[in-house]
Amino acid sequence: IKILVYDVEFDYVTTRETGSGVFGYFWSKDYYETSGSNKGDIIYIDSYFTDCTANQMYSTLIHEFQHMINFNRKNIAYNTSSATWYNELLSLVAEDMIGPEIGLPAASGPIGTRVPAFLAYYDYDGLTTWNSTLANYSIAYAFGAYLARNYGGPALISAIESNASVNVDSIDCLLYTSPSPRDPSL
Repeated sequence: IKILVYDVEFDYVTTRETGSGVFGYFWSKDYYETSGSNKGDIIYIDSYFTDCTANQMYSTLIHEFQHMINFNRKNIAYNTSSATWYNELLSLVAEDMIGPEIGLPAASGPIGTRVPAFLAYYDYDGLTTWNSTLANYSIAYAFGAYLARNYGGPALISAIESNASVNVDSIDCLLYTSPSPRDPSL
């Protein structure tokens, strides 16, 4: 896997002034023999954010790596594709579960950033509606975090990622075979 660090969207000056921009991305086009393809396993990371927000960039690498895994599992292995909310849910939960394992503070991951947004926007949209807003990401994360914490943790998320289904069907087929949620009083 290659990690290409560069000025994503060529907005270094604007990003430095505003503090916002694209941290990184995975591009499935790189798996095909087509114009503009880099023909490989590549994650693209923004140079400005790499310099000034290391913890968020590690979290971004986890997030984008899950997108790479999702593409390989769902699109290539099973010849299907998932909806954005489903793919983002898996990437955000990957950040949540792996970040602390590599020493990232909770505040720099989705627990510190997405939960406050979820509390503010939980009624903004439904889970499967996707407009790429802060609300959509936070709703997807909150649902994924709930599933992981109540229905099997990393094993459940791995099973969701590994099965041949996508979207609601992928989650449903596992929830109907999982034990009921843990008793919150325990």
